[in-house]
Amino acid sequence: MRNTFSILRDHASVPTLLAIVALSSLGSVPVRAGDVLPGSDLIFTPAPGPSPYTAKILVPPLPAGYFGAGSDPFPGVPAPGLPLMGLPLDGTPALDPFIGHGLPGQSDTIVRRLTTAPFPVCPGQAAIPIEIVALNLVSCQPITVTFGGGGSSSEYEIHVCLSLTGPQQIGQMQIFHSSLDGGTFTSFLPVRARLIFTKCNPNAGPGVVSPADFDPHVVNLTTPLGGDWVHAAPGLPVMSSPGGVVDHDCSSVTPMVPYPPTSNFIPALGSFGGNCAASGVPQKHLNSEEEMLAAHGILPPNRPPGTQGGFGDGSMGGCPCGNNSVVPGRGCQHSDSVAVYGGAGALLFATGTNSVAVDTGGGPEALTLRAIEMRRPPTVCVFWQGNTSLAVGVFAGDGLRFITTSLRRIGTKDGCNGKSSYGALLGDVPVAVSGLVPAVGGTRHYQVAYRDGFAPFCPPQSINWTNMVSIPWIP
Repeated sequence: MRNTFSILRDHASVPTLLAIVALSSLGSVPVRAGDVLPGSDLIFTPAPGPSPYTAKILVPPLPAGYFGAGSDPFPGVPAPGLPLMGLPLDGTPALDPFIGHGLPGQSDTIVRRLTTAPFPVCPGQAAIPIEIVALNLVSCQPITVTFGGGGSSSEYEIHVCLSLTGPQQIGQMQIFHSSLDGGTFTSFLPVRARLIFTKCNPNAGPGVVSPADFDPHVVNLTTPLGGDWVHAAPGLPVMSSPGGVVDHDCSSVTPMVPYPPTSNFIPALGSFGGNCAASGVPQKHLNSEEEMLAAHGILPPNRPPGTQGGFGDGSMGGCPCGNNSVVPGRGCQHSDSVAVYGGAGALLFATGTNSVAVDTGGGPEALTLRAIEMRRPPTVCVFWQGNTSLAVGVFAGDGLRFITTSLRRIGTKDGCNGKSSYGALLGDVPVAVSGLVPAVGGTRHYQVAYRDGFAPFCPPQSINWTNMVSIPWIP
């Protein structure tokens, strides 16, 4: 069966795939101040918005029975595709210091530049080989699979990771050095990916919880001329990494793979007003990567907005049934915590920018609240805001509530496979608007309450809470 899978990812780019033999001589060139050194490009994929820069997937048609006995043929998802967003990669450094989860800057993709790009003079250009190291994307909304000729249905989340079979192929990046600060690039990158289908509610509806992965499929990702890069980003909250190991294929069975440190190449940042004679001002610039009819905007790994708090790990008050999270920085344990998440409670974090103007403007950096690792079949997730917070949580169902004063329901969303997100980029009323945050800003605190009443856990309660995120809104 032919797979018509299409994704768009953030990272490096390149126009044509050249023989690696022709590029091998680059490693023997002495390093100069303008040279781009080998290293990793850590990439963050924001939740998609109305802009043309959106990560999407074209899902192939799937045969009858693929999702279990009685499942109807799935027609696939044609262009423009199903929107995707990034999930933080797991690995070392083991914890992002700002959200307590994932690699620095909530990175969800790693691309490795394999050789030095020499730039003896400015302007100049060089071609280098690149390879994808890790990928971790998830659908923003589920697909609906019907059974028995449409008599019933179940919803499935789609998770996009690297293939479990075979090595990744080598691509190429063409780097143009056009200012003292950096320049532009293009790229071509073949990716062996797999689609992981997981039922949103494992306890309800027909179909198997996890059908066979659709693996592998080679996707050719390209970045057209115009991708920006800079050597460094002084004054911007861009995060680097010393390198380490990473879960590249979203599998607990295969070992993690190494990735090298970041170096003096930061994609998706441009130099405003810079040239070969003078430096400019570094600024963010969404780069797009294209595959078939999809397009994808990317950002470098940025320090997440706000601070974490309101923990259900025993550090800020014990949980109602002694159900403290064994993983620091989470909410209290829920009825899936031990069996599914190793004793961890649910995690709430934010992506985007804590600017009222940016959030209300609906741009690619609008604030998004992301709750993950909740009880897997929560039918309702309520996003709450409070004007103040408590140092010690109060009992609220199976968890602890920390937000207080002028409590406001920001929005209500359905959960899927333990995840739920809220923000303007997902078509919701902007967080700042729903929360009545004044234009001058001000600190607000957020938690998510979710259903936890599907098992005899901490009876007779039926709800639980994530940790808290405090956002210092600016104009």
